[in-house]
Amino acid sequence: YFDMSDSYHCTKMNVYADDYRLFLGIRDGCRLITDSRTLELNDGCFAIIPPKTFYRLKRHKDSELLIMNFDMDQSHSQSDCIAPFPENNFRQESEFSLLAPKPFDKLIYCSDPSVKDALIAIYKEYLLKAPFYNELISAEFKALLIRIARINFSETRYPDYLEGVLSHLFLSFR
Repeated sequence: YFDMSDSYHCTKMNVYADDYRLFLGIRDGCRLITDSRTLELNDGCFAIIPPKTFYRLKRHKDSELLIMNFDMDQSHSQSDCIAPFPENNFRQESEFSLLAPKPFDKLIYCSDPSVKDALIAIYKEYLLKAPFYNELISAEFKALLIRIARINFSETRYPDYLEGVLSHLFLSFR
């Protein structure tokens, strides 16, 4: 499942989605506000939020933002873009897969020019809709997610002593 948009709505109330949301700042920034963080999405900055994350967007005057919605499997590959739901409609159950592999099980925030360039190329291909565009953007987006995971995983690795404790706890509850 994958969809993109360059239009977005700003609200004063929180919303959430049943899929992943990737926000890429293009011009003049935008503010992404979650329960735990406030992030400036300036040119080239991006954030990925997992499903069921409450958020809202605050637009700067002439900001541009690219939003990509995706899921970690293909069970909804024929779905149209699903708009976020108001916070007061929160449902824990979901029609979407809630597979959230590390490091995508939490908010990711980064600035990397190569990621921006890759996302813009994917967006242009999406708009062009040339033959096999869906297969191409799917492959390119998956490769990009792997690069993002590598960057983020190396930054979020637990210290060795904590890895041992977590491993012991995991084995204790099997």
